Amino acid sequence: MSSHAKLFTGADHAELYAKYRLSYPAQVHQAIVDFMRRNDDRPKYDLALDVGCGSGQSTKPLAAYFTHVIGIDPSHSQIEEGNKRKENANVTLQVGIGEQLPCDSCSVDLVTCGQSFHWLDKNKFWAEVDRVLKPGTGCLALYGYSSCGVVNNDQVKQIYHEFRDGTLDGYWANAKSIADDRYRQVTLPYNDQIRIDSMTIDGEMSLDSYIGYLSSWSAYRNYLKKNSDDPLPNVKARMLNALQQASGNNTIQYAFPVYMLLGRKPSTNSG
Repeated sequence: MSSHAKLFTGADHAELYAKYRLSYPAQVHQAIVDFMRRNDDRPKYDLALDVGCGSGQSTKPLAAYFTHVIGIDPSHSQIEEGNKRKENANVTLQVGIGEQLPCDSCSVDLVTCGQSFHWLDKNKFWAEVDRVLKPGTGCLALYGYSSCGVVNNDQVKQIYHEFRDGTLDGYWANAKSIADDRYRQVTLPYNDQIRIDSMTIDGEMSLDSYIGYLSSWSAYRNYLKKNSDDPLPNVKARMLNALQQASGNNTIQYAFPVYMLLGRKPSTNSG
């Protein structure tokens, strides 16, 4: 297991990840399918492979579009948690890595990475994607969301950034910088590709749920392993005070900008 994979192991972390990590809006998966249908307008596709699936938040929505969906993740705990919550008979969650995909050559209609590409060995992953995708129609989708924008309280937003960029500075893995840059420096291995930056994950949650989301961060888990103190109770208290002063409730409204890279394998290996 890679050092990156170890960031998301542990049954307690997997449970927090499944409970508090955000789900993408339906438009994200619809945009992927719309891109696929430019060259292949079948009403339903055969096989999708979701790499770095965690507990399956981004895997399960694909079930409506594919006969079979496979989600792989290097963390046994994440897969176990995902299978506890699995709802679709045509979805399989299993332990696996992006550098060794569990599919036959030229058998996959879609490979996706939701907030996971930056943890992979890029060149090995590209080679495996090219091996398994169907020529001419097979597509690759990389996507994720940027740092949360708290939209209803500037003081809470400031506390968030102090925690993320101050307290946790030095505890983030180097690969996280690729995601922070919204994959702007990532070039897909295919000429037929597009980028989409027009979507957001919008909503609201209680302060308890928001703190739960922060507690699922790999940098926070890494901080706890290396320090005797827990900074989150103080973060929560400060946020609660700011919310109470401003509105008298503990609701946080948020907007996470979503970024997507979509590409299609050519009929030959010329692209």
